[in-house]
Amino acid sequence: VTYTPEALQYAVFLSNSYLINRCLPDKALDLIDEAGTWVKLRQIPPPQEIKDCQNKLEFVTKWMETAVSNHEFEKARFYSDEARKEQDNLKLLREKYKIEDAASAVVTREIIEDVVSRRTGIAVSSIRKSRPNDEPKG
Repeated sequence: VTYTPEALQYAVFLSNSYLINRCLPDKALDLIDEAGTWVKLRQIPPPQEIKDCQNKLEFVTKWMETAVSNHEFEKARFYSDEARKEQDNLKLLREKYKIEDAASAVVTREIIEDVVSRRTGIAVSSIRKSRPNDEPKG
């Protein structure tokens, strides 16, 4: 999970404004952690076809490394070629399923606002109205 700088800034701002039962930085860190967990759990697992390709790539890479460490360079070259084919196949599968390479869940300001809304019961629209006019300063 990655966090936008704006999400981190708003986690501090919103936790300070709405989560009154704890002190900074703990309440901001808890909010950031909860938002990251929420985003990660919402991710759709990759199709089995992609999992199978990733597993095959992992095994071929291990075989290649073993061959290199045993000075079996012809085998290593073969496995290197196989690994390259699997990487190309994986790239095609990711394009087919519209999955970004090294897909990462991203926590945004809006997700932080949603988490605050769920925690407090305050409508997201009210939380969004309380945004400062300028970007919060970190």
